[in-house]
Amino acid sequence: MQELIIIERYLKNFKNIKILIDDIRLFNINFHNYPEINTIVDYCRKNYLKWSIEQDIFVAYNN
Repeated sequence: MQELIIIERYLKNFKNIKILIDDIRLFNINFHNYPEINTIVDYCRKNYLKWSIEQDIFVAYNN
């Protein structure tokens, strides 16, 4: 995902960050070439981000 690569490039510039991805339920059914949710979870692990899912929104954060 190009968007995550761009975010990763600038993560160190921010003290507190939240990344919100809406309609997370669609990430497990090959909808419009969306990646699997595990791809996003792996991205969070790689970048030391915590994450949760709240009301069909994936929330990644660092604080």
